[in-house]
Amino acid sequence: MELWHILAALAFLMFIAEIVLPAFIVGTFGLGFLCAAAGAWLGLSNSWLFALFSAGTLLAFFTIRPLILKWGNTPDKKISTNSAALIGRTARVVQTIVGEEGGRVVIDGDEWKAVAPDGQTIKENQYVVIKDIDSIVLIVALKNE
Repeated sequence: MELWHILAALAFLMFIAEIVLPAFIVGTFGLGFLCAAAGAWLGLSNSWLFALFSAGTLLAFFTIRPLILKWGNTPDKKISTNSAALIGRTARVVQTIVGEEGGRVVIDGDEWKAVAPDGQTIKENQYVVIKDIDSIVLIVALKNE
């Protein structure tokens, strides 16, 4: 087995390890090994292989890694799921809501208990905006049209 085979295998192993360790640290070494494998395939000396490995790793670490972290790690773009995705949406009242006693609303074909915390009475077939969720109870306000 030639040296470039070993270096290419190491690069492959680094990329596999990167799947398990998602910080794109190990992947930078994989790119370094890939550069060194290309140099070994061309028949360059060991000092050149070390230089290619170092250059490939550093280049990946300082150029590609910041891009991957920027695009892949977006805590500011939180995606609402399940009941949290209902906040801000409009629902139709199917049973009159009397303040904190509550009533029922329908959204997306599902019926939910709803309350109007400001003591407001909201009649059937009116539309409300979901302001918050407390367990399985929607907190709503009359929609201004």
